[in-house]
Amino acid sequence: MPPKAPKAPITCNWMRSNATDDTSADFVKTGYLPKKEIMSYRAPDPSEERPQPKDGEVVIFADHMSRGFAPPGSKFFRDVLNFFDLRPQDIGPNSVSNICNFQVFYEVYLGEEPSLLLFKELFYLNRQNECANGPSLELGGISIQCRRDCLFPYAEPLSHPKDWNQTWFYCQDTSPADESPLPGFRAQRLEPSHSLPDKLTQAERQPLIPTINKIKALLGNGLNGIDLVRVWISWRVIPLSRRPGLMCDYTGRKDDPLRHSRNDLLEDVVDDMTKSLLNESLTGCGRTGLSPFRKTNPAPTADDKFWKVKYDHEAAKKARKAKKAARRAAPRKKGSRPTASELLQLSESSESETSAHPETSSPAQPADDPDVVITRTEFVEPGRPTALAKCSAKEELLERRRAKLDITNYANLSIGEIISGYVNQVHNSRDLEIDMAACKKFEADISELKNRRKTQETETRKANAKFESSIAAQEKLKKKFEAERKTWDEEKAILISRAEQAEKALTERTAELSGLKRHVSQMVAAIFGPRSANLNQNVLTKLKAVYTLVEQLYTGSHRALAVVALSNEVPTHLADVLRRIAVLPQRFQELRRASARAGAIAALSRAKAFLPELDPADIALGYPSLKEDGTSFDQKDFAACVKIVRPVATLTGNDTDLTKYQPGYDAENQRIPTPRYEAISLVPPTRKHTFAPEIDLAGLIDEEAQFEALSGID
Repeated sequence: MPPKAPKAPITCNWMRSNATDDTSADFVKTGYLPKKEIMSYRAPDPSEERPQPKDGEVVIFADHMSRGFAPPGSKFFRDVLNFFDLRPQDIGPNSVSNICNFQVFYEVYLGEEPSLLLFKELFYLNRQNECANGPSLELGGISIQCRRDCLFPYAEPLSHPKDWNQTWFYCQDTSPADESPLPGFRAQRLEPSHSLPDKLTQAERQPLIPTINKIKALLGNGLNGIDLVRVWISWRVIPLSRRPGLMCDYTGRKDDPLRHSRNDLLEDVVDDMTKSLLNESLTGCGRTGLSPFRKTNPAPTADDKFWKVKYDHEAAKKARKAKKAARRAAPRKKGSRPTASELLQLSESSESETSAHPETSSPAQPADDPDVVITRTEFVEPGRPTALAKCSAKEELLERRRAKLDITNYANLSIGEIISGYVNQVHNSRDLEIDMAACKKFEADISELKNRRKTQETETRKANAKFESSIAAQEKLKKKFEAERKTWDEEKAILISRAEQAEKALTERTAELSGLKRHVSQMVAAIFGPRSANLNQNVLTKLKAVYTLVEQLYTGSHRALAVVALSNEVPTHLADVLRRIAVLPQRFQELRRASARAGAIAALSRAKAFLPELDPADIALGYPSLKEDGTSFDQKDFAACVKIVRPVATLTGNDTDLTKYQPGYDAENQRIPTPRYEAISLVPPTRKHTFAPEIDLAGLIDEEAQFEALSGID
């Protein structure tokens, strides 16, 4: 067997661009490019064979923009290029479509920002060389492809899109400073040693299991790759662009900020645009597998049975193989893609050449020739040739009527025979004229029948076209109604679920409020006793009464603390107030002793002033045992002395300064330190009417907490 001839090298090099200023203007009209005041862009000079960008410019392709890209690209698109160290020139149209489909899938059906980790799990990078072990292609040196048999919505892309290397132009990179930039132009090819990412390890794949389970459920519910393309085309949203939100937030309104155009597309236009990006049939491009999730059709909740649908991956792979085999077996015109009419089998030739009864089919009609007369019709089997006459019907008729006379024998005829022959010829000529008139009438009838038949065939074709159009419209309406009915059922189920949840929450809150009202009434009764019946049943009135009592108690406590502190400085924090109230009884005892000390000092000081020989130490020992007359001094005598000095003691006490604390002094006349007070617990013992004793006030009363309503009292 002779060796195979080496394959011809594949090239995709820089060429002169056919992008012009009119191209940019068209992109501005459709919303793919902003005005030049917002972003700078320009078409290359017609003489440029290779890009020569200026500072701050990047090189992009108009063909990439037709596949869902708009500069400077989405954050995920730029992250992919920077992570794999690629430029826009390194990836072809189908690679851009794959990135676009992944971003649409993540934002629409998963409702999240795209994950680079899952992208590495589902897609891989493949080198594109000019030949085996040869250099990388100058443009499109890397192909981003879906892994074989991976769990991702499938649609067959176009095979080797052409001429995209002639659509380049320059654009300013307007990526945000805190995000990855859009990579700029590189003059060299990709190196053969350019690193390609490895497959994820089992540990790296572990966090993706919940998301992969969601993908299985989405595929089980009918999601396919055509849905990913139709959704952004019909919504007028550019996936690989900077947008104010995720695509799942799409509202469907014409003024939606996610849209790049307010003009809606007809369904036929959406089908054609989808078909132009995929190697799928026009009929398939018009079907929706799973309705996209958006504001008016939100994704099912996590506990919905939608996410429990099983997906038969093996059956899907078999169906995909059968579909490819059928597509390969179908007849195609060499060098051209199948048209929509071929895919739908609506070719006029197939309709006109096919009949239910071939043996009774109409014979082929000749051109409008008055000299041709159809004599009969007959079905001829293949392989049996049919001989056609070389003369017309008119010539055949004349031949039959022509006189069969031999001129060479005229000399042998008599005059009578010649006259008789002449008369006979005249009669024959008259019969010939009658026959020819009948033939012309017959030809006129045939021509009229031909015209009628053509008219009927035209009307029949029109009727068939209308019938097929009405059937197609009816099928579209049916599909639309089924999709809407499915959407209505889903919305109804969601609303019923929400209503049940709201009713359950309302029941719980009603029970909670009823218990709260009962507890408030019990607490008010425990505070005010039977007089609480004077209050109405309004809970707010009862709480106001409790608050008024608390406010009065707090104000009274403040005033008592001010008196005890012998100053106008009183604590403003609740914790300080509680600490001082806890030692207030001991503080009162100490103030009594201080007042007694102050009065005793005043009385003894005056006594010493009048009687210098008076020894205060003797007075401290008590009263004397004997009177001046030598009789004993008892308790009754002391009580009489007290009664005598009470008025004077009252005057002395009133004159004593009690605004200052009078400390005590020991025998050495040294000041005795102020005693430490032990705090007394203010929490009452638990009784049957004590409410919520287990509540810890530490979370409410700290060192900074104040009685906010009374924080500014004097």
